Amino acid sequence: MDAISGSCSQCGASLERAVVREVRHYDETRLMQVTCAGCEQSFFAVATEKPRANAISFEEVIVAARALDQVRSLSQLFGPGFAA
Repeated sequence: MDAISGSCSQCGASLERAVVREVRHYDETRLMQVTCAGCEQSFFAVATEKPRANAISFEEVIVAARALDQVRSLSQLFGPGFAA
């Protein structure tokens, strides 16, 4: 199994040395149990064989959050013909 990237939220250690065990497998998706080599915290992660086709960036999330914060009705987001 390939090493996973990122760092442990508990101790900050790199997850490249984590113990990874596949729990379930369905088509191109795997559920894995990951145990940090630094602090031994265990958590579950989902891995897919294919990268996301249309992943959004952090900046796009910020823009969307600001837009949602400013609206008072759905028609302000989707146009005058939209009514809930």
